[in-house]
Amino acid sequence: MGNRAGAENLLCVVRGAKSVQLWPPGCAPLLYPGGGESALFSRADIFEPDLQAWPLLERALPLALWAHLGPGDALYLPCGWWHAVQTTPPPDGEAAMSISYWARQPDSKVARTEGGEAAGFRL
Repeated sequence: MGNRAGAENLLCVVRGAKSVQLWPPGCAPLLYPGGGESALFSRADIFEPDLQAWPLLERALPLALWAHLGPGDALYLPCGWWHAVQTTPPPDGEAAMSISYWARQPDSKVARTEGGEAAGFRL
């Protein structure tokens, strides 16, 4: 799970399906940034949460927004938003396929979202 700070993403599903959980930038402290040696990724496993090791996830999980995408669907992921993605292959046994387009944002927008102010959200 990550947020790829400084970039916005357009996720497009070509084949198969994706389930996406989303959290606004202000939820970052609840998601344990710093996984993968980067502040852009969570140290906690969102899909199999260990609430004893990561107790703040108990507050974060109910705050998630969900999107379920199928072939031809696209999802805009704003700069600074945290997301976790699970892929479901198509029933015909072929590989799932999606395309992500990342767009770097101006430093002024990155500074606002890193401060947790996107969408007026504050913890």
